[in-house]
Amino acid sequence: MKPFASLALLSTALLAAGCAGGGSIAPSSASRSASSHQLIKYSLPIVTSREVQSAVNRADASRSTQNSVGTIPTYTTTVAVTDAPLFGVSAINLAIMGVNAYSGNVSTPIVSYQSDVIVNVLNYQSSALALGGAPIPVQAYDGLQLVIDPSQSSIVANGVTLPLAFGAIINAAFLPSGSGPQVINYAMPFTPGSSTGSLIIDFNAEQSLRTSNGAYQAAPVLAGVLQSNAAVIEGSLVSASGAPVQGATAVVQSNGQVVAVAPSDANGNFTVHAIPAGNYTVTIENAFTTAAGMQVFASDGRTDSLPPIQASVPAGYQINLGQISD
Repeated sequence: MKPFASLALLSTALLAAGCAGGGSIAPSSASRSASSHQLIKYSLPIVTSREVQSAVNRADASRSTQNSVGTIPTYTTTVAVTDAPLFGVSAINLAIMGVNAYSGNVSTPIVSYQSDVIVNVLNYQSSALALGGAPIPVQAYDGLQLVIDPSQSSIVANGVTLPLAFGAIINAAFLPSGSGPQVINYAMPFTPGSSTGSLIIDFNAEQSLRTSNGAYQAAPVLAGVLQSNAAVIEGSLVSASGAPVQGATAVVQSNGQVVAVAPSDANGNFTVHAIPAGNYTVTIENAFTTAAGMQVFASDGRTDSLPPIQASVPAGYQINLGQISD
């Protein structure tokens, strides 16, 4: 995920302190051949927390056997959540009520807590937090629904805890949806089975959040993948002088469609977690507008893009694009 350029300290301090890029892009580095990429066997670690596990145990204990689906075949399906760093933000506290699988207009609970479980998704940048699971009918589903309680959700930015308003972006404007439970759909067709029993949701905060007059707004654009088909793309970005570039955006596309985006951190590194295995085009954007309408900029103040890089990564692997010079 990427930082918010509209934050005051980004528009001044970062641009002043960033490396002085200048000059032309170095296509020899940015368009290096795939043979120079390092492919490493990898699996996103799935971790647990006492708070979430306690909520899962309470929900399991209260579940009535009368709620079973009878003779319909079921398969136990689990869900985990992950995210990536966000500039100026130390916590995105989501009050998670549950996770459903949906088919058409019908929702089937996979995770259902008796009370909200508050999760700081920024704690799970190199791992995914297990939210729980349940046996669900073996049938084709259209995707997942993350259910969030906005009234208990918050964000911590520059040491200050602020409320998080949920809504949608309509004609570039934010339309609030109220304080009631938010059911956020993510289209990810799957059928429960031995290779599709574990699912990972990326809250995708860099695409989903924006600021307006000091307030934080969420128009969620989730990402997700079957754990068995997950892959990772990473790399590092430096200026012509060799200094790391912070806040540039790695845009990962497949067949012209954006699959995921990620920012470069203070060390110039970026990592795109939990994307489906496949063939991708990766473009480094020094200036980028997110799905929520937030403009973000690299620390060197440049606004151009580097030549696309082709990357092919199989399931269970991590590809390192190496050092990319701007």
